[in-house]
Amino acid sequence: LHITDLPIKIPEEPLYRTEITILPDTIGGLVNLVTLYLQQSRITALPDPIWNLVNLKTLNISSTRISVLSDAIGNCINLETLDLGLTPITALPETIGKLTNLK
Repeated sequence: LHITDLPIKIPEEPLYRTEITILPDTIGGLVNLVTLYLQQSRITALPDPIWNLVNLKTLNISSTRISVLSDAIGNCINLETLDLGLTPITALPETIGKLTNLK
């Protein structure tokens, strides 16, 4: 299931607990997006353009099948909350150190 197949609009509707498996690259164009909840969805990877969301403050990908975070996560300099709980992620990229606002 592709996100564009669903009758929802980002960021007005939460995407958690959905059958979504793929986020479109166009998500990178949502430059004012502040919060993105994807927990308990069927997403297996995050598209590279997501790391261009410099205003993103909260990213919750807990209980997803995402197993790798891109080095480009360091571009999300305003990220304050990153929830990776219950994911198969075993290592964090070194660029996570650039995220000085993480709580």
